[in-house]
Amino acid sequence: MKGKILNYILYGGITGKEYKRIENDIYKSNIKNVLVFAILAFIAYAILFIQVSFSPIMSVMKTIYKISAISYLSIAVISLIFIKLKKHFYPAPYIGIIVPLTLGAIIGIFVNGNAQTTTFMVFLFAVPLLFTVRPILVAFVILASDITYIYLVVTRQTGVLLANNLSNAIIYGFVSIIFSSYMMNVKIRAFANEKNYKFLVENDQLTGLNNRRSFDILLEKLKIYRGKCTIVEFDINGLKAANDTKGHRAGDELIIGAADCILKTFGKYGKCFRIGGDEFAAVLNKPFPSEKELCNEFEKSCREWRGEMIDELSIAYGIVTLESCDTESLKEMLSKADALMYKNKSTYYKTIGKERRKI
Repeated sequence: MKGKILNYILYGGITGKEYKRIENDIYKSNIKNVLVFAILAFIAYAILFIQVSFSPIMSVMKTIYKISAISYLSIAVISLIFIKLKKHFYPAPYIGIIVPLTLGAIIGIFVNGNAQTTTFMVFLFAVPLLFTVRPILVAFVILASDITYIYLVVTRQTGVLLANNLSNAIIYGFVSIIFSSYMMNVKIRAFANEKNYKFLVENDQLTGLNNRRSFDILLEKLKIYRGKCTIVEFDINGLKAANDTKGHRAGDELIIGAADCILKTFGKYGKCFRIGGDEFAAVLNKPFPSEKELCNEFEKSCREWRGEMIDELSIAYGIVTLESCDTESLKEMLSKADALMYKNKSTYYKTIGKERRKI
C-alpha cells in the first residue's frame, strides 16, 4: 500500500522504471505544448498591450502586458530552438506552468477590483492541464504560485477583501493541487498504456527484440534511402535438436540467448529483429570498427554464453554492406546475406558431422 501511494505521488501511479521508459515521450509532448501555448499567449498579450496603449489610465496594465508578451515570445523562441536542435529542455513544462500562474497572480491583483481571485483561479485550474508533469512536482509548482498570490494579496489588501481573497486562494489552491495531481495520474497512465501497446505491436514477446513487422517497415524505408547500409541475417544452429531432446523450454532458452548475444554485439550500431522462429536480423546504420572485429566480437559472445539447460550456442550468420540501398540493391543485399548465412550454417553442420564420425 505504501509503495502504491509513493508511486502515485512520484510517478503518477506507475513505477519509476515504467516512468523512465515514457519520460522521453512525455518530454516531446510537453515541449510542443509549451511552444504552441507560448505563441498563442504572446499573440493574446500583444493584442491586450495594443488595446491599453491608447488609454493613459492603464499604464500599469500596459507594463504588465508588455512584460507578458516579451516573456512568452522568449519562451516560444527557446522552445523552438530546443525542438530544432533535438535537445532536451527539461524545465520547459515547469516554466510553462509557473509563468502564466505568476502572471495570473499579478493580473488578478491589478484587475477585477472586487474579485481578484477569479483571474488567478482560472489560470490555476487550466494551465497545469496543458502539460504532463509528475504529481509531486505539479503540486509543488501550484503551491509556490498560490503562496506568491497570497503574498500579493496580503501586502496590497485589507479588511473583507483580504479575508475573502485569502480564503479563496487557500481553498482553491488546495483543490487545484488535488485535481491537477489526479489529472497527471490519468495522463501519465495514458502515456504508459500507449507505450506498452506500441511495444506489443513492434516487439517480439519472447526476446524483446523488434519483430518481423518492424523489420518489414524498416526495409520499406530503406528502399528510398541512399547511403551506406549493413544487414546481418542469423539462424540458430541445432534448435530443432534442442527442442526434440530437451524440450521447448530449452529451445526458448537458446532463442533468448541468441537474442542477447545479437543485441549485445550489434545493438550498439543499429536495430535487431527476430523475424522468425530461430531467424534474426540486424540493420546497422551507425559506424562500427570493422566487419572482422564485429564478427570476432559476436562469435566470442556466443562461445561465452551459457544457459541453465543448454551450455552451448552456435549461430550461423551472413553480413553484407552496400553503399546504396535502393530497391534493387536491397534485394541483392538480402539474397547475399541469406546465402552467406546458409553457407555458414552448412559449414557448421559439416564440422559437427565430422566430429561425430570421429567419436
